[in-house]
Amino acid sequence: MANGNGGKRPGAGRKSKAEELRLSAIMDDIGKTETVLKALYADACKAGNIQAQQLWLSYKYGKPKENEGLPTQMVINVRRT
Repeated sequence: MANGNGGKRPGAGRKSKAEELRLSAIMDDIGKTETVLKALYADACKAGNIQAQQLWLSYKYGKPKENEGLPTQMVINVRRT
């Protein structure tokens, strides 16, 4: 933290609910959500557009659980000489 890259900083962290609602209202003024979803679906249906397909499925069914880290079980063979 001595280098200025860690700790509490202005603007860091999750935005407030009021900020989320404000941004949502701005997005609604720009265009209808249904129009954007239809465009995303059209992109997802194109062959080879994996990112659009992943985004569509994550909104439809939720993100899959991420498995990170080392395996929970490990077998170590020790041989005495």
